[in-house]
Amino acid sequence: MNRKTRKKYFFENNIKNRILFSILSLIIAIFILIAAAFNIIINRYIENDAINQINKALGIIQKVDDYQIPKDNIREKLDDLDNKNNDVSWFDFLRDIQRKVRMAQENSEAEAIIVDSDYNMIFPNTNYYMQNIEYLEKICEVMKRNDLKLGNQTVQKISTKYGVQYVASISINKTVNTKIDSDKYIVLSVEISDSLRLINTINIFLLLIMFVIGLCAIFVSRKISDNIASPIEELSKFAESIGRGDFKNREFDFDDVELQELADVMNKSATYLEKDSREKTVFFQNVSHELRTPLMSINGYAEAIKYKIMQPEEAIEIIIKESENLKDMIEDLIYISKMDSDMQVLKKETYDLREVLSECISRKKIIADDKNIEIVCDFSKDSVEFECDWKEISKAFLNIIGNCIRYAKSRVDVSCKKDKDGAIEIIIQDDGNGINIDEKDKIFDRFYKGDGGNHGIGLSIALAVIEAHGGSIKADNREDSKGAIFFIKI
Repeated sequence: MNRKTRKKYFFENNIKNRILFSILSLIIAIFILIAAAFNIIINRYIENDAINQINKALGIIQKVDDYQIPKDNIREKLDDLDNKNNDVSWFDFLRDIQRKVRMAQENSEAEAIIVDSDYNMIFPNTNYYMQNIEYLEKICEVMKRNDLKLGNQTVQKISTKYGVQYVASISINKTVNTKIDSDKYIVLSVEISDSLRLINTINIFLLLIMFVIGLCAIFVSRKISDNIASPIEELSKFAESIGRGDFKNREFDFDDVELQELADVMNKSATYLEKDSREKTVFFQNVSHELRTPLMSINGYAEAIKYKIMQPEEAIEIIIKESENLKDMIEDLIYISKMDSDMQVLKKETYDLREVLSECISRKKIIADDKNIEIVCDFSKDSVEFECDWKEISKAFLNIIGNCIRYAKSRVDVSCKKDKDGAIEIIIQDDGNGINIDEKDKIFDRFYKGDGGNHGIGLSIALAVIEAHGGSIKADNREDSKGAIFFIKI
């Protein structure tokens, strides 16, 4: 398989690719849903946690005890902040705020700074020991650039070069118990960049897992598709061989019950087709012989008339008889062709079956008289009405009566009556040699011709017509072993 062929096969719409793409699509869809749900939930959790921490911290700050700052000296101390006075009381004040924030947040990472109305950081400054003054100054710078309103205590999200933070601010005059007018604000911030980095790491890990599972899915789906496609390919080859006329059964041992059932059905179909093909072959051989016989007779007697070997009157009778046989045979062939193509439409009306049988007997009486066969009728006195297609049901009766006349020695009996349940029973029997045991299950088979038979389709047509009318027919030998008997029940 060259590169171009492999590429075409990969994108071909076959079972293997459909199973593969279906499984991969399902896995990708599930992972996308999981990743999306995870990111939404974890981001919401981080956001809510940061907001809760700041809100709790704001609540604590509003309750900070101001005993460390004399009430009559607050204004002066606040002014000292502008002068960057490092009075210890203010350091203790902010430390108390930080302590209570830490207590409230259970050792959270919240940071507290003091700024003026121009977002200038007043505390801490370079005179205080802090790990990252530049980080806090950058927060103030971003707040000023985004024009965040100071003192409204609303939690907002900002981004700096150091990461992502949630911030909120409160006026200092709300943190002490003395009414003052100050433009100083406490800004609280919570850093979430570490959490976001953790989320990104988890997302990368999820992608790696999806990649590994995808590879496993490709392997598993290929195995599954092979287990499904391989039997189908075998059955396809079997169907192809049947199409070529090779009806030999194959042995299959599939794990899937449905595929095994399909294989069994195909074997049965092959057997049926083989039987049908064999019967048709025999049929055409018989038909060719049967057609040749009357045609040769007609041709022979016509030449006899031409060359004045026989008297025309004598030859014409034989020609007419052979022509009738030829006509009947051709009509049967046309009829069975219609049956095969479902062109047969029954035109039903209500008729008395006694009248139908009587007409059929009349049509066969000439043939019976020529063979010295007596036809005896035993019909019910009451009418035997039935909704049927006169033409088709007559054809069935004619074929059965004709068959009995062919094998009878001296008599054919026909009865028609209703049984105690109201069903119609028609019995047609002869006094011939009966049905061979080997032929009992075959005489209704299409194209089957028994000893002394005509062309092997008369009884099969009778069976089809009677079943089309909702009835049944069976054949057996009479109890006295003197002839065959046909039971028709409608």
